[in-house]
Amino acid sequence: MKIKYKFTTMKPSLVLVFIIVLIVWMLFSSTLFFGDWNKGFEVKDKNDQYTAVVYKKLPISPYAMWRYVIMGDKYFIVLYDKKSKDLWKSSPFTSISYEAFFASFSFPSTDDDAFIYPTDDGYEVIYVNKLK
Repeated sequence: MKIKYKFTTMKPSLVLVFIIVLIVWMLFSSTLFFGDWNKGFEVKDKNDQYTAVVYKKLPISPYAMWRYVIMGDKYFIVLYDKKSKDLWKSSPFTSISYEAFFASFSFPSTDDDAFIYPTDDGYEVIYVNKLK
């Protein structure tokens, strides 16, 4: 007499769920989680209107670990307004190593709404009024 188990029909669905979770984990962003515990430093503008906070990336997926170890991509930037509301966060695909921060930030002013920040490939520009 053969005994048929109930969970044998669930096996393909478990494999499918495992594959989906594995794919999501492999592409998990290293900039998803940030707070005081991974804060590097912050830079404020002259008028205290904006604050750029530099956070350390977390190598929490294979792709993020490859960028962290091989490419030296270890930081990302979040721009806050004077009410501590986050306006913008740099892309997880933008390479920013510690050496990039030897260059300075340029914050938006009344004449120009551009936030200019350093990367490994030079400077990037974000227009703050287009974010609102």
